[in-house]
Amino acid sequence: MNKNANLVQVTLLNSISKILEQVLKLVTYIINEYQSYQLFFHSQRS
Repeated sequence: MNKNANLVQVTLLNSISKILEQVLKLVTYIINEYQSYQLFFHSQRS
């Protein structure tokens, strides 16, 4: 019983860390895109 509970916890933690990793990649991607868009926008204006 206790071993199963630990296994579930570990599996859950692995899933959560994988999801967080994907979210972090997405956020990084969005920030990079946003910054390059801003640079492009400023260079177009001047």
